[in-house]
This record gives sequence, C-alpha cells and structure tokens, in this order.
Amino acid sequence: MLTSLLVLFVLLVVVASFSGQETGETLQGGAIVEVNDFARNNSPTAPFLDACAALINEGKVSLVNGPDPFVRYAFIEAAAVNYQGNSTVALVKGNEIGLRCEYTTRINEDDKELPYLERFFDKSDIDGAPVVCLAAIMYTKEQMKKEGIATEAEYAIIALNAEPIMGVSPMSPSTQVRNALGIEFGGNDSEIDREYHQEGVDFWTKWALVK
Repeated sequence: MLTSLLVLFVLLVVVASFSGQETGETLQGGAIVEVNDFARNNSPTAPFLDACAALINEGKVSLVNGPDPFVRYAFIEAAAVNYQGNSTVALVKGNEIGLRCEYTTRINEDDKELPYLERFFDKSDIDGAPVVCLAAIMYTKEQMKKEGIATEAEYAIIALNAEPIMGVSPMSPSTQVRNALGIEFGGNDSEIDREYHQEGVDFWTKWALVK
C-alpha cells in the first residue's frame, strides 16, 4: 500500500511539472480549434475529439503553453465528456512480463514516418490508472501550414491523450527524437532539449501506456 502511494505521489509531481501555464486564450463562441484527421486516425480517444474541441471553442477550457512555441495544451475533465478508461501503468516487479514491445508507425497520409519502438500493456491484460483528464495537444495554424496541412482555425488538435491527473505526461524520448529528425521523417522540426529528454527517460522508464 505504501509503495502504491509513493508511486502515485511521484506521478503527481512529475506530471504536474509539465502542465504549463495558461495562455488566457478562451474566445467565447469563436472556433479557435479544429480537429485534424491525423488525430482522428491515431488517437485511441478519437470518439471524444469533437466533444473536447467544442468545449475549447465554447470558452470552457483554457489553453496552456506547451514545450515548443507552436504547441498548446487543453485539459478536459474526463467526466465532462463522459470518458471512462485507463491510462498508464507503473512498472513494478511482477507486471513486467506483460509488457509488450513492437515497432510501429502512426497512420499518416504521406507515409513518411520512420518506424519507432513502442512499449505498452494490452488493455485486456492489465488495468491502468483511471483517466482524470483528456489532454488535447494542439499545433498552431502556422505550424500546420509548415507541415503542409491547411487549417482555418487558429489551432488544430493533433492528439488527445488520456491522463491520470489534470496535466500531461512527459513526451516519450522516441517522440522527441522523431520530432528532431524533422518534418521529412514525420517530426515537427523541434530541437532536442537534453533536460526535457532526460525527464522523458526518467518518466517512461517507470511507466507504460495501456492500449
């Protein structure tokens, strides 16, 4: 019991450090966000994308600065969209045997992404932490244009992550490396930040996704 509480405390501290700061962008009645097809094709939470976008556009959810100038977050309470599910699992002695690894790529129209190694638990094998919020990850219109995707809104949701607290987990090291490889290989041209990369390593060494 004590170990479980300690693990939860560490999760709260680590994830809270990635919550960012509110930008104050909550335009009442303005369509500042739209859902990108990439998110619809690659987010396990895809059925809830439109409901989350509506809450943002109605000014009920504030935008939060992300790790890059073109990234914004929005944290939507799971209960607000009637989402029920599990998110991450702490790696402890006894459950590592169920951890799966496979090379994969995300569904992308231009098929330019390089395969990457993903670790995860199958949702049929294990129960993850209950989801507290859905973290909408958004790119600015300028970044979408840079990646060759037209959008009319100020921001486009490119992913919707199920999180165990009101925040967002550190970006995985593999995602950071892919982003640094550039748009040509499915990234976004972000440079690697050694400190942030290490934070991702520290977090995902102890946790794994449930999918």
